[in-house]
Amino acid sequence: MDFNSRVINFDYRFTDLEDEIILYIEKNREEIIQSKIVDLARLFFYSAKYNY
Repeated sequence: MDFNSRVINFDYRFTDLEDEIILYIEKNREEIIQSKIVDLARLFFYSAKYNY
């Protein structure tokens, strides 16, 4: 199952933060593909921590 199919199938279960992460991934797909998982974790943790 690809990313878009998973998003559609589980959309009703996502939190607001997960929705924001999905939107970021959709808008920045090429950047995400080239990024290391550690860098993405820092990005999302920092955004979530200081977004509220």
